[in-house]
Amino acid sequence: MRHLCTIALLMMGCTLVEPTPVSVTPDEFIEEHAVRRAALEFAMWRSDLPYSKKLLNSYGHEDSGWALLPEVNVEVGPFAADPSVANGGSESQWEGVFLPTEAPITDEKWQELGERAFWGLPMRRDAYLRWLLARPELWEEVGLNILPDGTVAGVATYRDLDGNVEYGVTCALCHSGGGIAGRASRQLDMGLARALFAEYMGRDGALFRTWGPGRIDVTEDGVDNPVAIPDLWGLEHAQYVNHSGSIRMSGPETLAVRLETQYIQNHRMRRRPPRAHMWALSRYVMSLTPPATDIAGLDLEAVEEGEALFESRCGHCHEAERGYSGGLVPAETLNVDPAVALSPTRGTGFYKIPSLLGVRDNAPYFHDGSQPTLDALLASGHPGGQTLKTVEIQPLIEFLKTL
Repeated sequence: MRHLCTIALLMMGCTLVEPTPVSVTPDEFIEEHAVRRAALEFAMWRSDLPYSKKLLNSYGHEDSGWALLPEVNVEVGPFAADPSVANGGSESQWEGVFLPTEAPITDEKWQELGERAFWGLPMRRDAYLRWLLARPELWEEVGLNILPDGTVAGVATYRDLDGNVEYGVTCALCHSGGGIAGRASRQLDMGLARALFAEYMGRDGALFRTWGPGRIDVTEDGVDNPVAIPDLWGLEHAQYVNHSGSIRMSGPETLAVRLETQYIQNHRMRRRPPRAHMWALSRYVMSLTPPATDIAGLDLEAVEEGEALFESRCGHCHEAERGYSGGLVPAETLNVDPAVALSPTRGTGFYKIPSLLGVRDNAPYFHDGSQPTLDALLASGHPGGQTLKTVEIQPLIEFLKTL
C-alpha cells in the first residue's frame, strides 16, 4: 500500500516528506568531517547514481579519500583584456593575492569573502580556456564579458602547485550576465569556444556548435545534453540543486560540499580548497536576489488579476514561500526532452520545479532553453500539459514580471 501511495504522490507532481536537516555552523563545517559527511549523505538522496557513488566513496572521510589532499590557498588575480595588465609584463613576473583563510566573525563578513571568491576563485580549468584567452579576436563571438575595468568576468589568473601561471573560470563566468552577480550569462557560448578549439586541434567540433548561447554541458556523462545556464536567485529556498534535482538542499552546508567537491574534481584531485572559502561562497550565492523589479509601465489591474490566476493555477508547484520554486516532478509527466532527467550519471527521473524569481529577465525558459519568451511559453502550454485561455495569458505575464 505504501508503495502505491508513493507512486500516486509522484504522479501528481508532489514529493514525499523529506527528512529534516540539522542546522550547521561554519565552524562545524570547517572542522568536523562527520558534519561534512552527514551533509553529503543528506544531499545524495539517490545514492545509487554513479555521480553520488563517486562522492560518497571519496568525500567526508576522516583519514581517506579526498581528505588526504593538501589544502592549498592559491594565489589569484583577475585576467585583463590587456595581457600586459593581466600578467605584469610576463607570466614569470605575475603576482596575485591570497584570499584570507581565517573564519569571519559575522555573516556580513562571510558574504564579503564569498563575493571575492565568486568573482576571483578559479573553480575549474580547461585546456581550451588558455587557447581562447590567447585569441581576443574570438572573445566577443563566444560572449566573454569584458568589465569596465578591463578584466574578463569569470576568468581568474592563478599559480598552480608547480608554480606555473594558469587560468581558470570562476562562478562569475556563467553567472554574472550584464555584470550582475547571480544572473545567468546568456550571451556566453562555451559550446562555440569548445568547437573552435576542437577544430584547431584537428577534431570535429560540430556537436559543440549545437549548444548555442546560454547553454552548457559540464556533466561529462558521455551524453550530449546541454542545459540552460540558470540564474542563482532564491537558492535559500531551494529544495534541490541541478535540473534533475540530483542534490537535495538543506542549507549552506549543502552548497559548500557541492562547491568543494566540484573544485577538487575540476583541479584533477591534486588539492582541496580552504573550507572557509567554500562556506563563504555558499553563503554569498544563497544571499543573491534579482535586481528590484521596475513596475513602471505594468498594468496593475492586470497584475492583480494575474496574481489570482497564479495562485489558483501555478502556486501549488511554484510556492511563494519557497521563492516560487518547488520540489520534483517526474520527467515522464512532462512534455519536454527527458535527456537530462535520464542522464546515466545524474539522472533521477525527475525535473526540479525552478524558482520564478526574476523570471521576466531569464529567457529562454525550461531546462533546455526551448521557449524563447514568456508569451511563447504560455501560449504553447505548460510542460505538464496545462493550458490557459487566451485572455488569461497577458494578466499572468504581467504578474510574473513583478517577481
